[in-house]
Amino acid sequence: MLKHYNIENKLFEKYEQAARNSFPKAFVSKENILRLANEAAVPARNFEYLSRFLDYADEELLHFIWLLYYVQFESDEDIIFDYYSIDRWHKPQAAEEKFPGGIGAAVYLLAVENLKKWVKEKGLGEDIIEGYYTRYRYFLELNGGNPGVLGMQRLNGYLYGYSKPFFLRLGRLAFEVARFEKQVECYADDNGNRIFVASAEGLFNADGDSDFKEGSPAIYEKSGNILKAQKFGSYGRLEKEVTNIDLTKFKLFLSKEDFVISIHIPEGGRLDEGAVAESLAYARNVFGRHFPYCKAFVCHTWFIDPVLVDDGIIKKGGNMEKFADLFDKVTVNDSYNGPIFEHIFKTAFKPLTELRPENDFQKKVLERALSGKKMHWCYGVLK
Repeated sequence: MLKHYNIENKLFEKYEQAARNSFPKAFVSKENILRLANEAAVPARNFEYLSRFLDYADEELLHFIWLLYYVQFESDEDIIFDYYSIDRWHKPQAAEEKFPGGIGAAVYLLAVENLKKWVKEKGLGEDIIEGYYTRYRYFLELNGGNPGVLGMQRLNGYLYGYSKPFFLRLGRLAFEVARFEKQVECYADDNGNRIFVASAEGLFNADGDSDFKEGSPAIYEKSGNILKAQKFGSYGRLEKEVTNIDLTKFKLFLSKEDFVISIHIPEGGRLDEGAVAESLAYARNVFGRHFPYCKAFVCHTWFIDPVLVDDGIIKKGGNMEKFADLFDKVTVNDSYNGPIFEHIFKTAFKPLTELRPENDFQKKVLERALSGKKMHWCYGVLK
């Protein structure tokens, strides 16, 4: 099938024959995929789009859909730290031109069956399945920010994560198994006091922001039992002063080798303190039992940057600030306004002057961006 579509991909080639030999016709049928679309409460226009795509799909294209499923869920391949690459996998060109994202929409409806197996095996609740479907619907919405796209043309890797699973929606929040930020190290003493410093790999600009493009190495020198390093201030920016850390009292607790649980904030509903607390408790239980090697909760998002409170974007004392206060801020980096397009306006990248605010919040965010102020991704570790 790969020669038929003129696609070169070593991963696909590795499993092409096994996938063809195991092709489950009923599983990859229009009837089964649309059954799952109904179960997922896919919006009507996306459902109709998927139905037309499946009418268009011949058996060879269904074989390709199964190959994608097979590589991700039936093979021994582990793409956990390369899931971003899934969006770059080549797909049959004619199908993608006629029905952008149709293939992805089908694959990640089928993917819920893999998640169902895992949930049953671990004795967990059906709420995790509904959590997957809420993410699926939201990613359809985000895909719709690109004109003419009613399928899953991008963000496929995230849905792989939720269905493998190493992402889980648990109550109000979602959680991802990840590695700790490589530009940061955390040292802790026996009383649980923590010091966050820039690692030997850290590159930072004059403002203390993480900057791989034009940044300079942070100071990081070990001499006997003393580590000379630069700490992060309360705003997540690197301090210029050098701190001496006594390594007989403070031991390395978190570094790039460690697994952590990264918190994501799904769309919909208020970020209520009680709901957040319940979600974190749920996550501690599930991850403690099934992912015991994870050492901390972290969050990498735009709105926990304290600067946004100072600038009046995030309400002081509101739910978003209360959530942000749960974390020690350790590094910020320029988002190049990514959250403005992806999360706030939910549209494709374009000049800021072409954005049209529909509410006061969008208006304030846009005015701030047009004034030249940056929006950062901020990385925090749960206190």
